[in-house]
Amino acid sequence: MTASNIVLTGATGFIGRHFVQAAQGRAISALTRGLKDRSGAPDNIRWVTGDLVSPGSWASLLTPGCTVINLAYPESLSSEQSLGAAQAMVRACAEANAARLIHCSTVSVYGRTSGGMIDETTPCNPLDEYGGRKLAIEEAIRASDSGACEVAVLRPAAVFGAGGQNLVALANSLCGGAALANYLRASLFGRRRMHLVPVQTVVAALLFLADCERPIGGEVFNVSDDDDALNNFRDVERILAEALEIPARKLPVLPMPSVVLKALLHLRGRSERDPHCVYRADKIRQLGFVSPIDFEAALRSFAMLCRSDRIVRGRP
Repeated sequence: MTASNIVLTGATGFIGRHFVQAAQGRAISALTRGLKDRSGAPDNIRWVTGDLVSPGSWASLLTPGCTVINLAYPESLSSEQSLGAAQAMVRACAEANAARLIHCSTVSVYGRTSGGMIDETTPCNPLDEYGGRKLAIEEAIRASDSGACEVAVLRPAAVFGAGGQNLVALANSLCGGAALANYLRASLFGRRRMHLVPVQTVVAALLFLADCERPIGGEVFNVSDDDDALNNFRDVERILAEALEIPARKLPVLPMPSVVLKALLHLRGRSERDPHCVYRADKIRQLGFVSPIDFEAALRSFAMLCRSDRIVRGRP
């Protein structure tokens, strides 16, 4: 099936802007708090002014049989208000006879694990506030599911692309940072997994779940590119440097033992201690999902965008 009537929250955010471009030709009703950032949006969007906690906003947005894509992360709300908004959204979807609700979360909810392969069956143990809050919102949404409409959760890895912040700091360091600091970072991180995933892949996964003909109610899906051999610090840094036309290092990088990185991650309180853990996305792929873009191609495209838009510090 094709979800032709989509209700979207977070339409003016990073993933949301890419989503509305990819979903041209479909009718989209998007929640917005004002006129800001609407410029350049396709004509197929019907904007509804309101907020997540207003029942009137949901009444204006939802129609029977619609598919809701929730990309909003209300940082301005308290934790209690965020949970209340999530519960109200699920109730509104049920009352309006929405067909499906897909909530976009994050792999950060897994937090500290034993490492190795991390899939949807891995217990969640977030240690930081962000991961804990995202997990609490997930749980509130799933607990409020009355079965009146299908509710599913998508957990993306570290999303990068035009308008996103992932990799911008690394690109800035390569262009304007101290050569010694860059060398030491490369030595320390080595081939540590970066857990990057192109925003195009995440958007495609959201549309895939919206259109999926099989029941997905109550399911959780990871979306990542961790199985790509290039998705590690050493290769990502090299590809960015090549695209940004930064000369290669004259001295070869001498890798530090992985135990050093593990110790530093522990000292900094990082939840992910295994530098080589992998977030698996087999579950959504077994349903038939195929990423629309090659990881290396997406990475080089992002680097070229950084250069052409001059958003990387230190470039002429």
